[in-house]
Amino acid sequence: MTGAEQSGLGPPAWKQILSVVFGLYPLLMVKLKLFPGTGIIGKWSPSGEMLISTLITSTILGVVVMPFVTRMMGFWLYPPRIVRLLQKRISSALG
Repeated sequence: MTGAEQSGLGPPAWKQILSVVFGLYPLLMVKLKLFPGTGIIGKWSPSGEMLISTLITSTILGVVVMPFVTRMMGFWLYPPRIVRLLQKRISSALG
């Protein structure tokens, strides 16, 4: 276990980055299949299309995908020792 996992309140940056990649990559693949086929925003200016696409992707990623990825990868992101440490810190801060 690294020092970052022992002292920080969250997983190390490299674990967070991999988690985002695991959630973002499939989402982008689905988006690429759906949006060009619909033609809804294909007629917009490139900047408007990029803005709407980014807003939609970010919202889905933050609200749906990342909570799911975090739940599924929790054993890896937060090993049991880290969970106990977090619980101890939170209870001492509250109590």
